[in-house]
Amino acid sequence: MKKPGGIEGARVYFVAGEASGDRLAADLLRALKKNHPDLRAFGVGGPMLKAAGQEQSLDLAKHAVVGLTDVLRQLPKFLKFFREVKREIGEVNPEVVILVDYPGFNLRLAKALHQGRDRRGGGGLLCEPAGLGLESGSGQNDGKDLGAAPRDLSV
Repeated sequence: MKKPGGIEGARVYFVAGEASGDRLAADLLRALKKNHPDLRAFGVGGPMLKAAGQEQSLDLAKHAVVGLTDVLRQLPKFLKFFREVKREIGEVNPEVVILVDYPGFNLRLAKALHQGRDRRGGGGLLCEPAGLGLESGSGQNDGKDLGAAPRDLSV
């Protein structure tokens, strides 16, 4: 039986595209599953997140790039990944989307998800752990208004 306010059976979608985000997200997923073993995690990440129980559609960590030249050279591939992730989030329809690190990708994804939620009305909860730098005053998100998204997820 589902507890009131609980997350039993909930679907969570993680996006972690760097090794550091993969580790943080894996730690979070293990902690959530410890208290909520029937929680289902979907999304994109790396080997640690997959090992923690994520049903993974893409290992973004395998495609990590460094520097503007690498980003520009692989831009078509990342635009395709972006469209695929947005489509998959719509199909999975998770209660929570958790974006960890990977700001070049995740900031754009957060904005797109907020816009889509506003058009649809309602929608899932979007969480950006502190590592993404979306919290007020971090300096990493200056000028990027993502709307009134919740900023914290407690375990």
